Amino acid sequence: MPIGNIEIGYLSEHFGTGIAIRFGCVVTILAAVALIVASRGVRQAYSSYKSM
Repeated sequence: MPIGNIEIGYLSEHFGTGIAIRFGCVVTILAAVALIVASRGVRQAYSSYKSM
């Protein structure tokens, strides 16, 4: 079961569907930024390992 279903269901019942969708979008954008930041570190570590 995807975790987002619980989040969207709870938020839409208590605050409305518009707020729930906006909150889901913000969470998705933050996860994408975290992934981009983490991939830069992995890329740098790999390039320094490769040059050894």
